[in-house]
Amino acid sequence: MSMIKKAEDLSEVKNKLEESVDWLSLLGLKRIVVKTMEDRDGVVELVAQQFVQGSMQVALEHRFKYGLNSLGLLEASGNHPDSF
Repeated sequence: MSMIKKAEDLSEVKNKLEESVDWLSLLGLKRIVVKTMEDRDGVVELVAQQFVQGSMQVALEHRFKYGLNSLGLLEASGNHPDSF
């Protein structure tokens, strides 16, 4: 994202966004419209937020599974999914 933040004009911003389209789509950001340099700053902030939220979600899922496993519920739910 630093490439986009350092872009000096809209053309450069759009080129950097096109280069990053695969990575952005992994974050769920598929249609990004940038018409002004202020939009550029908003995109950078949005990407940072999405990245942090995604990282937090993965960490929470890991902790949740660890907790279920420590109680024996993870295996039980896998063996008897209809009971859960």
